Amino acid sequence: MPATKSLKMDTESKIKFRFDWLLTGAVIAHLPMGIEYCFRMWRTGHYKFFPFLLLIVGWLIYERVAQLPAIGKRSRTTYPLLFVNAALLISSILFYSSTIWMLSFLFLVAVVIYDRFGLKGCMTSFPAWALLLFIFPLPGGTDLLLINKLQFLASQMASWVLDSVRLIHFREGVVLITEKKQFFAEEACSGVRSLFSSTAAISVLGVYLSYPWWRLIFNLIQTTIWVLVGNALRIATVVYVADSWTDSIASGPAHELLGLGVFLFIFVLALSTDRTLGLFFESSLKGRSNANAEDSVQEKLFAKWFSSPTSNRKFNLAMSIMFIAVTLFSSRLTYAKFSNEHLRQGAFANRNMSPLTIDALPVDINGWQRISFEQKVRNEHSLLAPESFLWTYENAGLTAVISLDGPYQEFHNLSRCYDGLGWTTSCTHSYQGSSLASLGNRSKLIMQKKDQRGIVLFTAIDRNGNLVLPNESFYVGSRLGAVAQNIALAFGMTVPADASSVLNSGLPISQIQLLAQSAEVANNSDQLEELFVAAREILRQSPRFSN
Repeated sequence: MPATKSLKMDTESKIKFRFDWLLTGAVIAHLPMGIEYCFRMWRTGHYKFFPFLLLIVGWLIYERVAQLPAIGKRSRTTYPLLFVNAALLISSILFYSSTIWMLSFLFLVAVVIYDRFGLKGCMTSFPAWALLLFIFPLPGGTDLLLINKLQFLASQMASWVLDSVRLIHFREGVVLITEKKQFFAEEACSGVRSLFSSTAAISVLGVYLSYPWWRLIFNLIQTTIWVLVGNALRIATVVYVADSWTDSIASGPAHELLGLGVFLFIFVLALSTDRTLGLFFESSLKGRSNANAEDSVQEKLFAKWFSSPTSNRKFNLAMSIMFIAVTLFSSRLTYAKFSNEHLRQGAFANRNMSPLTIDALPVDINGWQRISFEQKVRNEHSLLAPESFLWTYENAGLTAVISLDGPYQEFHNLSRCYDGLGWTTSCTHSYQGSSLASLGNRSKLIMQKKDQRGIVLFTAIDRNGNLVLPNESFYVGSRLGAVAQNIALAFGMTVPADASSVLNSGLPISQIQLLAQSAEVANNSDQLEELFVAAREILRQSPRFSN
């Protein structure tokens, strides 16, 4: 009997050792894209707090599971869960999607905890590792949409504050204009950084104190409200001080200190609100959970899934080989992506292009008469392009402005710019081939603002005059093409250029657009389309794109 028991323990130890190696392989396979993910988060201002959150989550998980007894038997569902995690990881690498990668990483955390402490460990630590959702990249450009809405709301609230102190000003979208200056509520002033970091901080406190779910949700809502208030006060302070005394508060160290002060102000208000709530509901709030409590009902319901560990050498070998292959593939692809981005930055930095004059577009285009020309150079905080060349045309009382704007590193969706100027826009993209002569190859904005109406037609081209497609365009072919491109990059192949991809030599991107504001734009859309297509072709043939 003792010999049998010893043999059984040896078998269990070997199985545990093999599976531990599989988990280690899974963690290593996540590292290459994880490094790229961290760089991307650090470059994005509203996710820069992620290193602190990772450390705090790691500590909270350890604190919650350290007192739980490790399970003596491995669940028969652990291997399938690890296989699902591997499928998620492979998908994230092929599509090179940070969103799918984060899902895979969260799933791996759950699998590791489940393997060591069972379902009870997952349930106990769930609030802790769920905090990682605060550094989960919002998919589909939702970040930009959120930032835009926050910019608009913060500008409106700041305008109300300035009204209360009787500072004469005018608001145009996200631009506040005083008698002396104008101030653009840029992305950093939208409040999105305070929103993400403040809600994450108050949630960490709630998880540490084991708040019930309803109190966590309440804290998210009340903190969001304080973020809006604090950021409106911040923008109003910048405008008032810069307009009345000094510009130093609008940028530089003073501006950063103001931002830090506002964050602390928001957090103190949110914490005070939470403490006040605690005074009224103290009797119904639960304290820190007891890690030595009896097994939960869920644990008992899933007890049947726990069985004596079994070993499948073929499965272990196959999974090990797969994780090694995934690690090598992901490392090579990440290196290629970093190299590509470095080349893109270098190409964009070398962005000297021939300037344009009034004669770049003729006096007459299909009956439209040129009446003026202007070149505008803007600072880096402007909502509009760094440089613009504008030709104004008129025909039968209708005015249209043709502009060439840039430089950009990628397709620039103008809907964000016009939304920021107070317009309500509806954007459609119509691209039917590589030929720019096609009337369909353009993006279109239908705009309205109070009693005003407008239309914008625009197309992005690279420095060689080639078409650049919208980066938010989604169709099956584009996704399959992206997968093929990633596979080619990982194996060191040359990626062929086509109308939907911009080579490094094609930077910077320029944008040709037509803007018309009139109540009659809908009735003259055909004429405007013809003017846009003709002007676009003439500009493409100009010396600016001859190289």
